[in-house]
Amino acid sequence: LDYFFQPMIAGITLGHADEIGALYGAALFWHLLQGNRILKNGIHTLPERLFGKIESQVLLSTPAEKIVVENNTVKGVQTHKGFMDADAVLCATTATGARRLIPDLPASVSSILEKVTYRACCHVVFAYDRPVMPEGLTSISFPRSAGATMAASADTATSSEQAAPPGTSLIHCYTYDRYAVDYNQLPDETIAARLKAELKTYFP
Repeated sequence: LDYFFQPMIAGITLGHADEIGALYGAALFWHLLQGNRILKNGIHTLPERLFGKIESQVLLSTPAEKIVVENNTVKGVQTHKGFMDADAVLCATTATGARRLIPDLPASVSSILEKVTYRACCHVVFAYDRPVMPEGLTSISFPRSAGATMAASADTATSSEQAAPPGTSLIHCYTYDRYAVDYNQLPDETIAARLKAELKTYFP
């Protein structure tokens, strides 16, 4: 468990294997079987392409005040600019935010959102003018027993030619658990120095 499931789950959820439910674990396993995919020119191209197609319908600086639900059916969104009719609404926010925006949710849904918890993360990216990880290795997850402050580390330069020039590295460090809470209280310079030192213990 500690050397297989724990590192894999921690690298994805920033939590521990014994802290997630069976259904969530099954969903993660199914996701992994599909393989990882990245957008060739970066994640920013997705919202940019979408915005380009529906620009006339997008309201910027218009926060939703309430998602109106009547008889378990969504009716639209209330904003300070007025009410917007909608047959469906994608509520892209936290569980806490969703409960606030949709006070009339069915109890069966609201009770699930009440149980949702989140993990702290301090995500740091280092750019190197040389390869850092051994050839063929794109990421690494750490077992809890290793005492690493990172759940995982990945080199996105090896995943896409668009991420960084050939022969370089773009190392992502994902800290988690109590380490992330501590890191988020520190100056950037201190965080960078500590994580660089930790990376050197794995990739001299």
